[in-house]
Amino acid sequence: MDMSQFPGYQNDPDLLSYDFSALNRMRPYWKGNVMYNETVLMVEDGGVISGKLLLAPQRILSVRDFSLQVEYVSGQDYEIVGNVIRLVSGSRIPYLTKANLSGQNIPSPYRLVTSISNTLTDYVMMGANVVYTESPLWYGNQLSVSYVFDLKDLDPSDYPAYDGTTLPNLMAKLEAQDPIRITAIGDSVLAGCSSSAYFNREPYMPNFMELTEEGLEEYYGNEVQLTNLSVGGTTSFWGSNPTNLVDIKESAPDVLFIHFGINDCGSGTSPNAFRDNIELMILSIREDLPGCEFVLFTAFAPNGNAYDQMRFEDYWEKLRLLESNHPGVKVIDLWSLSQTLLETKIYEDMTGNGINHVNDFSSRIYLMSILSTFVSNETMKSKEE
Repeated sequence: MDMSQFPGYQNDPDLLSYDFSALNRMRPYWKGNVMYNETVLMVEDGGVISGKLLLAPQRILSVRDFSLQVEYVSGQDYEIVGNVIRLVSGSRIPYLTKANLSGQNIPSPYRLVTSISNTLTDYVMMGANVVYTESPLWYGNQLSVSYVFDLKDLDPSDYPAYDGTTLPNLMAKLEAQDPIRITAIGDSVLAGCSSSAYFNREPYMPNFMELTEEGLEEYYGNEVQLTNLSVGGTTSFWGSNPTNLVDIKESAPDVLFIHFGINDCGSGTSPNAFRDNIELMILSIREDLPGCEFVLFTAFAPNGNAYDQMRFEDYWEKLRLLESNHPGVKVIDLWSLSQTLLETKIYEDMTGNGINHVNDFSSRIYLMSILSTFVSNETMKSKEE
Protein backbone atom coordinates (compact mmCIF):
# COMPACT_ATOMS: atom_id res chain seq x y z
CA MET A 1 0.00 0.00 0.00
CA ASP A 2 1.25 3.48 -0.91
CA MET A 3 1.42 5.07 2.54
CA SER A 4 2.25 8.51 1.11
CA GLN A 5 -1.49 9.03 0.55
CA PHE A 6 -2.13 8.66 4.30
CA PRO A 7 -0.21 11.52 5.95
CA GLY A 8 -2.36 11.26 9.08
CA TYR A 9 -1.65 7.56 9.64
CA GLN A 10 -0.93 6.72 13.27
CA ASN A 11 1.71 3.99 13.49
CA ASP A 12 1.00 3.04 17.08
CA PRO A 13 -2.73 3.54 17.70
CA ASP A 14 -2.47 1.84 21.09
CA LEU A 15 -0.77 5.01 22.35
CA LEU A 16 -3.57 7.29 21.15
CA SER A 17 -6.02 8.97 23.48
CA TYR A 18 -9.07 11.02 22.62
CA ASP A 19 -7.93 14.48 21.52
CA PHE A 20 -10.35 16.57 19.47
CA SER A 21 -7.74 19.20 18.71
CA ALA A 22 -8.06 21.73 15.88
CA LEU A 23 -5.87 19.51 13.71
CA ASN A 24 -7.84 16.35 14.48
CA ARG A 25 -11.08 18.21 13.81
CA MET A 26 -10.01 19.28 10.32
CA ARG A 27 -7.80 16.43 9.08
CA PRO A 28 -9.62 14.30 6.46
CA TYR A 29 -10.12 10.92 8.12
CA TRP A 30 -9.44 9.26 4.76
CA LYS A 31 -5.88 10.63 4.98
CA GLY A 32 -5.19 8.44 8.00
CA ASN A 33 -6.64 5.69 10.17
CA VAL A 34 -8.45 7.63 12.89
CA MET A 35 -12.06 8.85 12.91
CA TYR A 36 -13.01 11.63 15.33
CA ASN A 37 -16.60 12.17 16.47
CA GLU A 38 -18.50 10.36 13.76
CA THR A 39 -22.17 10.80 14.60
CA VAL A 40 -24.59 7.91 14.83
CA LEU A 41 -28.21 7.82 15.99
CA MET A 42 -29.21 4.83 18.08
CA VAL A 43 -32.52 3.36 16.89
CA GLU A 44 -34.72 0.73 18.55
CA ASP A 45 -36.07 -1.78 16.05
CA GLY A 46 -37.53 -5.12 17.10
CA GLY A 47 -36.19 -4.82 20.62
CA VAL A 48 -32.59 -4.16 19.54
CA ILE A 49 -31.13 -0.65 19.94
CA SER A 50 -28.25 -0.11 17.56
CA GLY A 51 -26.58 2.07 14.95
CA LYS A 52 -23.94 1.68 12.26
CA LEU A 53 -20.54 3.28 12.06
CA LEU A 54 -18.97 3.97 8.71
CA LEU A 55 -16.03 1.66 9.42
CA ALA A 56 -15.36 -1.19 11.85
CA PRO A 57 -13.35 0.11 14.83
CA GLN A 58 -10.09 -1.61 15.69
CA ARG A 59 -9.91 0.41 18.87
CA ILE A 60 -12.42 2.81 20.43
CA LEU A 61 -10.99 6.12 21.61
CA SER A 62 -14.22 7.58 22.98
CA VAL A 63 -18.01 7.40 22.77
CA ARG A 64 -19.65 10.66 23.81
CA ASP A 65 -22.94 12.51 23.69
CA PHE A 66 -23.65 15.37 21.25
CA SER A 67 -22.07 17.95 23.56
CA LEU A 68 -18.83 15.92 23.78
CA GLN A 69 -18.98 16.40 27.55
CA VAL A 70 -20.56 13.09 28.59
CA GLU A 71 -18.48 9.95 27.93
CA TYR A 72 -20.04 6.50 27.84
CA VAL A 73 -18.44 3.25 28.99
CA SER A 74 -17.91 0.11 26.96
CA GLY A 75 -19.74 -2.84 28.49
CA GLN A 76 -21.86 -0.63 30.73
CA ASP A 77 -23.48 1.52 28.02
CA TYR A 78 -22.63 -0.11 24.69
CA GLU A 79 -20.90 -2.93 22.86
CA ILE A 80 -19.47 -2.97 19.35
CA VAL A 81 -19.46 -5.89 16.89
CA GLY A 82 -17.97 -5.11 13.50
CA ASN A 83 -19.25 -1.66 12.61
CA VAL A 84 -22.45 -2.02 14.67
CA ILE A 85 -22.75 -0.31 18.04
CA ARG A 86 -25.47 -1.69 20.33
CA LEU A 87 -26.83 -0.53 23.66
CA VAL A 88 -26.62 -2.90 26.60
CA SER A 89 -29.11 -3.26 29.44
CA GLY A 90 -29.08 -0.26 31.75
CA SER A 91 -27.33 2.01 29.23
CA ARG A 92 -27.44 5.77 29.74
CA ILE A 93 -27.31 6.43 25.99
CA PRO A 94 -30.39 8.11 24.46
CA TYR A 95 -32.15 6.60 21.47
CA LEU A 96 -35.20 6.91 19.23
CA THR A 97 -37.49 4.23 17.82
CA LYS A 98 -37.83 3.31 14.17
CA ALA A 99 -41.36 4.77 14.28
CA ASN A 100 -40.00 8.09 15.59
CA LEU A 101 -37.90 8.49 12.42
CA SER A 102 -41.06 8.89 10.36
CA GLY A 103 -42.84 11.15 12.85
CA GLN A 104 -44.81 8.58 14.83
CA ASN A 105 -45.04 8.67 18.63
CA ILE A 106 -42.56 11.54 18.96
CA PRO A 107 -41.74 11.78 22.69
CA SER A 108 -42.22 14.84 24.86
CA PRO A 109 -41.27 17.65 25.15
CA TYR A 110 -41.35 17.85 21.35
CA ARG A 111 -44.55 19.24 19.86
CA LEU A 112 -46.02 19.12 16.37
CA VAL A 113 -46.59 22.63 14.96
CA THR A 114 -47.21 24.22 11.57
CA SER A 115 -44.46 26.82 12.00
CA ILE A 116 -41.44 26.56 14.27
CA SER A 117 -41.28 29.23 16.97
CA ASN A 118 -39.28 27.35 19.61
CA THR A 119 -36.12 25.66 18.33
CA LEU A 120 -35.89 23.51 21.47
CA THR A 121 -39.27 21.79 21.15
CA ASP A 122 -41.00 22.35 17.80
CA TYR A 123 -41.15 20.06 14.80
CA VAL A 124 -43.02 20.16 11.49
CA MET A 125 -44.07 17.24 9.30
CA MET A 126 -42.80 17.87 5.78
CA GLY A 127 -45.00 15.33 4.05
CA ALA A 128 -46.18 12.03 5.42
CA ASN A 129 -42.98 10.83 7.10
CA VAL A 130 -40.33 13.58 7.13
CA VAL A 131 -39.69 15.30 10.47
CA TYR A 132 -38.18 18.78 10.20
CA THR A 133 -36.88 20.28 13.44
CA GLU A 134 -33.94 22.28 14.76
CA SER A 135 -34.57 20.84 18.21
CA PRO A 136 -32.44 18.24 20.04
CA LEU A 137 -34.70 15.50 18.63
CA TRP A 138 -32.01 14.73 16.08
CA TYR A 139 -28.70 16.12 17.29
CA GLY A 140 -29.46 15.49 20.97
CA ASN A 141 -29.80 11.77 20.33
CA GLN A 142 -26.71 11.40 18.15
CA LEU A 143 -23.60 9.80 19.61
CA SER A 144 -20.09 11.01 18.74
CA VAL A 145 -17.77 8.04 18.25
CA SER A 146 -13.99 8.28 17.85
CA TYR A 147 -12.02 5.23 16.83
CA VAL A 148 -9.06 3.72 14.99
CA PHE A 149 -9.87 1.71 11.85
CA ASP A 150 -8.04 -0.57 9.42
CA LEU A 151 -6.90 1.11 6.20
CA LYS A 152 -7.96 -1.93 4.20
CA ASP A 153 -11.58 -1.00 4.97
CA LEU A 154 -11.15 2.43 3.34
CA ASP A 155 -11.31 3.15 -0.40
CA PRO A 156 -9.58 6.51 -1.03
CA SER A 157 -11.19 6.73 -4.48
CA ASP A 158 -14.51 7.42 -2.76
CA TYR A 159 -13.17 10.74 -1.45
CA PRO A 160 -12.01 14.08 -2.89
CA ALA A 161 -8.35 14.02 -3.87
CA TYR A 162 -5.74 16.77 -4.02
CA ASP A 163 -5.97 19.01 -7.09
CA GLY A 164 -3.10 21.44 -7.41
CA THR A 165 -3.79 22.48 -11.02
CA THR A 166 -7.44 23.44 -11.64
CA LEU A 167 -7.23 26.66 -9.59
CA PRO A 168 -3.66 27.79 -10.35
CA ASN A 169 -4.09 31.32 -8.99
CA LEU A 170 -5.31 30.09 -5.61
CA MET A 171 -2.60 27.46 -5.35
CA ALA A 172 0.13 29.95 -6.24
CA LYS A 173 -1.03 32.30 -3.49
CA LEU A 174 -1.29 29.48 -0.96
CA GLU A 175 2.19 28.21 -1.71
CA ALA A 176 3.66 31.73 -1.68
CA GLN A 177 1.88 32.39 1.66
CA ASP A 178 0.22 35.47 0.17
CA PRO A 179 -2.97 36.88 1.73
CA ILE A 180 -6.10 35.27 0.28
CA ARG A 181 -9.66 36.57 0.10
CA ILE A 182 -12.45 34.00 0.03
CA THR A 183 -16.09 34.87 -0.58
CA ALA A 184 -18.92 32.39 -0.11
CA ILE A 185 -22.45 32.71 -1.47
CA GLY A 186 -25.17 30.14 -1.20
CA ASP A 187 -28.03 28.75 0.83
CA SER A 188 -28.46 27.78 4.49
CA VAL A 189 -25.89 24.98 4.28
CA LEU A 190 -23.14 27.41 3.26
CA ALA A 191 -24.44 29.91 5.83
CA GLY A 192 -23.79 27.29 8.52
CA CYS A 193 -27.36 26.66 9.66
CA SER A 194 -27.59 23.72 12.09
CA SER A 195 -23.93 23.94 13.07
CA SER A 196 -23.81 23.97 16.86
CA ALA A 197 -22.23 27.43 17.00
CA TYR A 198 -25.04 28.82 14.82
CA PHE A 199 -27.54 27.98 17.56
CA ASN A 200 -25.10 28.80 20.37
CA ARG A 201 -25.14 25.32 21.82
CA GLU A 202 -22.54 22.72 22.73
CA PRO A 203 -20.04 21.89 21.37
CA TYR A 204 -20.08 25.32 19.65
CA MET A 205 -18.44 24.18 16.42
CA PRO A 206 -18.20 26.93 13.75
CA ASN A 207 -19.56 26.39 10.25
CA PHE A 208 -17.33 24.73 7.67
CA MET A 209 -16.45 27.93 5.82
CA GLU A 210 -15.04 29.47 9.01
CA LEU A 211 -13.18 26.22 9.63
CA THR A 212 -11.88 26.32 6.04
CA GLU A 213 -10.47 29.78 6.73
CA GLU A 214 -8.74 28.41 9.84
CA GLY A 215 -7.60 25.25 8.07
CA LEU A 216 -5.90 26.98 5.14
CA GLU A 217 -4.17 29.35 7.55
CA GLU A 218 -3.03 26.39 9.65
CA TYR A 219 -1.66 24.32 6.78
CA TYR A 220 -0.14 27.08 4.66
CA GLY A 221 0.49 29.95 7.07
CA ASN A 222 -1.40 32.48 4.94
CA GLU A 223 -3.66 35.22 6.17
CA VAL A 224 -7.13 34.25 4.89
CA GLN A 225 -10.04 36.69 4.88
CA LEU A 226 -13.53 35.18 4.60
CA THR A 227 -16.69 37.02 3.52
CA ASN A 228 -19.80 34.86 3.72
CA LEU A 229 -22.79 36.32 1.87
CA SER A 230 -24.93 33.17 2.16
CA VAL A 231 -28.59 33.38 3.20
CA GLY A 232 -30.88 30.52 4.14
CA GLY A 233 -33.72 29.61 1.80
CA THR A 234 -32.11 31.09 -1.31
CA THR A 235 -31.75 29.76 -4.85
CA SER A 236 -29.24 30.17 -7.67
CA PHE A 237 -31.51 32.86 -9.17
CA TRP A 238 -31.12 34.90 -5.99
CA GLY A 239 -27.38 34.34 -6.04
CA SER A 240 -27.08 35.77 -9.54
CA ASN A 241 -29.10 38.94 -8.94
CA PRO A 242 -27.34 42.26 -9.59
CA THR A 243 -27.17 43.27 -5.91
CA ASN A 244 -25.37 40.10 -4.94
CA LEU A 245 -23.02 40.34 -7.90
CA VAL A 246 -22.05 43.84 -6.77
CA ASP A 247 -21.50 42.63 -3.20
CA ILE A 248 -19.31 39.79 -4.42
CA LYS A 249 -17.22 42.10 -6.58
CA GLU A 250 -16.79 44.57 -3.72
CA SER A 251 -15.40 41.76 -1.55
CA ALA A 252 -12.78 41.19 -4.31
CA PRO A 253 -12.37 37.44 -3.82
CA ASP A 254 -9.46 35.39 -5.06
CA VAL A 255 -11.85 32.45 -4.98
CA LEU A 256 -15.66 32.35 -4.79
CA PHE A 257 -17.36 29.34 -3.16
CA ILE A 258 -20.90 28.71 -4.49
CA HIS A 259 -23.46 26.34 -2.94
CA PHE A 260 -26.98 26.19 -4.39
CA GLY A 261 -29.37 23.48 -5.50
CA ILE A 262 -31.39 22.35 -2.49
CA ASN A 263 -33.87 25.23 -2.62
CA ASP A 264 -33.71 25.25 -6.42
CA CYS A 265 -34.98 21.68 -6.32
CA GLY A 266 -37.69 22.58 -3.83
CA SER A 267 -38.88 25.50 -5.97
CA GLY A 268 -38.81 23.61 -9.29
CA THR A 269 -35.88 25.38 -10.97
CA SER A 270 -35.03 23.64 -14.24
CA PRO A 271 -31.52 22.22 -14.68
CA ASN A 272 -30.86 24.62 -17.57
CA ALA A 273 -31.97 27.63 -15.51
CA PHE A 274 -29.79 26.42 -12.64
CA ARG A 275 -26.79 26.23 -14.98
CA ASP A 276 -27.54 29.65 -16.47
CA ASN A 277 -27.71 31.27 -13.04
CA ILE A 278 -24.37 29.83 -11.94
CA GLU A 279 -22.73 30.63 -15.28
CA LEU A 280 -23.98 34.21 -15.07
CA MET A 281 -22.22 34.54 -11.74
CA ILE A 282 -18.96 33.21 -13.19
CA LEU A 283 -19.04 35.42 -16.27
CA SER A 284 -20.15 38.56 -14.44
CA ILE A 285 -17.55 38.26 -11.68
CA ARG A 286 -14.81 37.63 -14.22
CA GLU A 287 -15.66 40.82 -16.11
CA ASP A 288 -14.34 42.85 -13.17
CA LEU A 289 -12.14 40.23 -11.48
CA PRO A 290 -10.51 38.21 -14.28
CA GLY A 291 -8.23 36.37 -11.86
CA CYS A 292 -11.05 35.14 -9.64
CA GLU A 293 -11.50 31.38 -9.46
CA PHE A 294 -14.54 29.36 -8.42
CA VAL A 295 -15.43 26.38 -6.26
CA LEU A 296 -18.83 24.86 -7.03
CA PHE A 297 -20.32 22.40 -4.55
CA THR A 298 -22.65 19.55 -5.28
CA ALA A 299 -24.67 19.42 -2.06
CA PHE A 300 -24.50 16.76 0.62
CA ALA A 301 -27.63 14.69 -0.02
CA PRO A 302 -30.73 15.96 1.82
CA ASN A 303 -33.54 13.68 3.00
CA GLY A 304 -34.39 11.42 0.07
CA ASN A 305 -38.07 11.35 1.07
CA ALA A 306 -38.39 15.12 0.73
CA TYR A 307 -36.71 15.93 -2.60
CA ASP A 308 -36.54 14.77 -6.21
CA GLN A 309 -33.18 13.01 -6.24
CA MET A 310 -33.00 12.82 -10.03
CA ARG A 311 -33.33 16.60 -10.27
CA PHE A 312 -30.19 16.92 -8.16
CA GLU A 313 -28.32 14.58 -10.49
CA ASP A 314 -29.31 16.86 -13.39
CA TYR A 315 -28.09 19.95 -11.51
CA TRP A 316 -24.73 18.40 -10.73
CA GLU A 317 -24.20 17.36 -14.33
CA LYS A 318 -24.65 21.02 -15.30
CA LEU A 319 -22.02 22.02 -12.74
CA ARG A 320 -19.58 19.52 -14.22
CA LEU A 321 -20.17 21.03 -17.65
CA LEU A 322 -19.35 24.47 -16.26
CA GLU A 323 -16.15 23.03 -14.81
CA SER A 324 -15.25 21.65 -18.24
CA ASN A 325 -16.19 24.80 -20.16
CA HIS A 326 -14.55 27.45 -17.94
CA PRO A 327 -10.95 27.54 -16.70
CA GLY A 328 -10.41 28.06 -13.01
CA VAL A 329 -13.65 26.33 -11.95
CA LYS A 330 -13.51 23.36 -9.57
CA VAL A 331 -16.44 21.14 -8.55
CA ILE A 332 -16.15 19.57 -5.09
CA ASP A 333 -18.54 16.64 -5.10
CA LEU A 334 -20.26 16.22 -1.74
CA TRP A 335 -23.27 14.57 -3.40
CA SER A 336 -21.43 11.44 -4.55
CA LEU A 337 -19.50 11.19 -1.31
CA SER A 338 -22.66 11.46 0.78
CA GLN A 339 -24.33 8.77 -1.33
CA THR A 340 -21.40 6.48 -0.55
CA LEU A 341 -21.62 7.22 3.18
CA LEU A 342 -25.38 6.66 3.17
CA GLU A 343 -24.91 3.16 1.79
CA THR A 344 -23.78 2.31 5.32
CA LYS A 345 -25.27 4.99 7.54
CA ILE A 346 -28.82 6.31 7.82
CA TYR A 347 -29.62 9.92 6.99
CA GLU A 348 -30.62 10.61 10.60
CA ASP A 349 -27.04 9.86 11.67
CA MET A 350 -25.79 12.92 9.82
CA THR A 351 -28.54 15.52 9.70
CA GLY A 352 -28.94 18.69 11.71
CA ASN A 353 -32.64 19.23 11.03
CA GLY A 354 -34.01 16.03 9.49
CA ILE A 355 -34.51 17.44 6.02
CA ASN A 356 -31.55 19.28 4.46
CA HIS A 357 -29.04 20.66 6.98
CA VAL A 358 -25.76 18.97 7.86
CA ASN A 359 -24.84 18.41 11.50
CA ASP A 360 -21.40 19.08 12.96
CA PHE A 361 -19.98 15.81 11.60
CA SER A 362 -21.29 16.14 8.04
CA SER A 363 -20.31 19.82 8.13
CA ARG A 364 -16.79 18.56 8.82
CA ILE A 365 -17.13 16.32 5.76
CA TYR A 366 -17.40 19.56 3.76
CA LEU A 367 -14.37 20.96 5.56
CA MET A 368 -12.33 17.81 5.04
CA SER A 369 -13.29 17.68 1.36
CA ILE A 370 -12.14 21.27 0.81
CA LEU A 371 -8.84 20.71 2.59
CA SER A 372 -8.30 17.37 0.85
CA THR A 373 -8.73 19.19 -2.48
CA PHE A 374 -6.34 22.09 -1.79
CA VAL A 375 -3.79 20.72 0.70
CA SER A 376 -1.29 18.19 -0.62
CA ASN A 377 -0.35 15.05 1.27
CA GLU A 378 3.17 16.43 1.71
CA THR A 379 1.84 19.63 3.29
CA MET A 380 -0.41 17.64 5.60
CA LYS A 381 2.48 15.39 6.55
CA SER A 382 4.68 18.36 7.44
CA LYS A 383 1.98 19.59 9.80
CA GLU A 384 1.73 16.16 11.42
CA GLU A 385 5.47 16.23 12.11
